[in-house]
Amino acid sequence: MILFTDAFLLSAPADREPLSHARILWNCEPVTWSASSEVEAHEAASVANPMTFRRWRSAASSSWLKATMGSANAINAIGIAAHNLRGKSVVIESSENDVDWTPEKSVSVSTDDAIMILMPDVIRPYWRIVVSGGAAEIGVVFVGRTLDMQRSIYGGHSPGTLSRTTTKLQSRSESGQFLSQRVIRRGYSTSYTWNNLSADWYRSKFDPFADYASDGNPFFIAWKPDKYPREVLYGWTPDDVRPQNIGVRDLMSVTMNVNALR
Repeated sequence: MILFTDAFLLSAPADREPLSHARILWNCEPVTWSASSEVEAHEAASVANPMTFRRWRSAASSSWLKATMGSANAINAIGIAAHNLRGKSVVIESSENDVDWTPEKSVSVSTDDAIMILMPDVIRPYWRIVVSGGAAEIGVVFVGRTLDMQRSIYGGHSPGTLSRTTTKLQSRSESGQFLSQRVIRRGYSTSYTWNNLSADWYRSKFDPFADYASDGNPFFIAWKPDKYPREVLYGWTPDDVRPQNIGVRDLMSVTMNVNALR
């Protein structure tokens, strides 16, 4: 699921690509994490680890998870994955001084899928995710600025959250009769293709991300935020990301396969 601040809902700022273009959240700010409460062995710092089996768990039905940054850099997105926030109330807040807090967005989460919250650039060193309505559990949080893709994705794309992959263990009798089927792994799997990227843009904007992703690091991706705001993945690419020069006006294309958390 992807969520917007109200000021960002209708259109992107003039210096940003349109919301019909994919957003990728990967280049995160250095953050120190703390929380209003936590369960033993499930500390707030767990959300800094991209592995989703380690999670922060609150010890109260109302709690907050706080990010303290080393400096006040511009932030325009927060990604949340591996959570139990469905049905709970979530408020994103920011602060200049860690005392006075400004609500940036109030949301009600309706799925277990990854969340990306987009907003105009906000320059503040403190951020909180405030959860009420039950004890919170969150595995991963990214705080940073998105890579806004230069081109949109057109026909032929399989939407990530509709592209389920399931590994099953099946049992049949000697005569071939069905006995049972057990799901042992769930996920999403799709690919993203962008055409007609300018070579300069690819080298300066996309290639740093391609290097990061090719090393096996995970990221958040929203393929078409304006039209399909719920279709967000927290995933990784199993392959190296390699562009192709299409031989027209120094333009490039690139395809990226992605496996994702479900």
